[in-house]
Amino acid sequence: MYEDGDRVEALISHFSLYAYGFRVPFVRPPSGLPDLSRYPGFTWPADADTPNDFLGKGASGTDEAVRRYEYPYSQAPDGCSTILGRESWGSVNLTPACDEHDRCYYTLGSDKYVCNRNYFNDISHQCYLGTRVRVVYDNPIKTTCDPIKWWQCKVTTETVESYIPRPFEQNLCVRTLAAGYAGAVTIAQGIVFAEAQIKQSHFEDWVRQLVTAPSCTTSGPPEALSLTVDSLHSASWLDYRKFPYFSVVDNGGVDWVRTTALFNVYGGSKFVPGTYTPRIRNAQTGATAVCPVVISDEIIPPIAPMYRFLATQGYFMDHFLTASFEEGSNAGFTYERIAFFFFTQPLVELASVPIYRCFNPHVGIGDHFISNNPNCEGYNVEGLYGWVSADAIPGVAEIPIYRCLQAQGFDHLTTNNPQECVVAGYAIEGGQGYVPQ
Repeated sequence: MYEDGDRVEALISHFSLYAYGFRVPFVRPPSGLPDLSRYPGFTWPADADTPNDFLGKGASGTDEAVRRYEYPYSQAPDGCSTILGRESWGSVNLTPACDEHDRCYYTLGSDKYVCNRNYFNDISHQCYLGTRVRVVYDNPIKTTCDPIKWWQCKVTTETVESYIPRPFEQNLCVRTLAAGYAGAVTIAQGIVFAEAQIKQSHFEDWVRQLVTAPSCTTSGPPEALSLTVDSLHSASWLDYRKFPYFSVVDNGGVDWVRTTALFNVYGGSKFVPGTYTPRIRNAQTGATAVCPVVISDEIIPPIAPMYRFLATQGYFMDHFLTASFEEGSNAGFTYERIAFFFFTQPLVELASVPIYRCFNPHVGIGDHFISNNPNCEGYNVEGLYGWVSADAIPGVAEIPIYRCLQAQGFDHLTTNNPQECVVAGYAIEGGQGYVPQ
């Protein structure tokens, strides 16, 4: 069944040759599509990065043979291949009318009835062009005679091309081809027109996203920085956010890594205070934007040196670590060097572990050592030194420290150089964290 507006009366009203030639004026409604000439660096994404429902039949463009749409349409016109399978009948070329009908359907906001009526009239016009007879003759335009030999004259002519219509053949063509093709699209117009309009709507939304100026935000603590490209796609376009239309082209001093299946979220870490300027780029227009990242000095707590002293008595030794040089010196110990630096406050939003000063009075001349255990592994707890990082943090805490035990079990040695333990005959018990350089 036809819809009311689809009735054959829409066609019969055109069967009369008197009605032929009156095409309904049609102007493409404003759609907000960008003028791509304003973006001299614009390139279309590869077909692999194009949502599938934007890919149609046929191709357009001499520089991109694989392009499946013809801007500003989401699909290039494909002639009459989907109607009756014929692009021409005898000398009547139907392709121009079919292509124009395709463009009308893929014009967002168009009227399907107007498209179909214009389609009938366009085919009728092709009937006129294809059935008329071409006549070529010489038309005299000037005669020149000799003033003395007046009987000798010369006639100047011009070649004239004219066409003689053949009303019977033209009328037959209109009543068969125009009515047949227009009737076919009228029957199928409900589904086909709706699909074309949806596809064009998606396409226009997509194109506007392609030329969107890139913008971004950064957030998160230093160990979990996040770079989010805000203008990749709207919320209704989640199905197409997998395509990398925006990318990080300059990390700005931060090693960004894509953190999700979406191409618009990147993660990184940076612990050295300062301002960093990663730059993102619109892959289609070449436009770029900077997304500043500021790492404040406040996130890095103050550090202090850990002094290493040595006490000896006969064959016994005791390596003594202290944050106070005066304490070690006043105790009569021999100063060796700064063993390492440690944090005097916990690391803000970072994994830090405490280090305690411990003492075992039951061996040799006593054994001072450090431990991450608040109970000093069952020995005397003499206080809290501070904190070290549980993990290596570039720019903050990159040096591991090791605790080693003398073979006789009388002395512990803490160092950032495990080879020192090996040379001295100490066994490495394990790492105790990471400290600043």
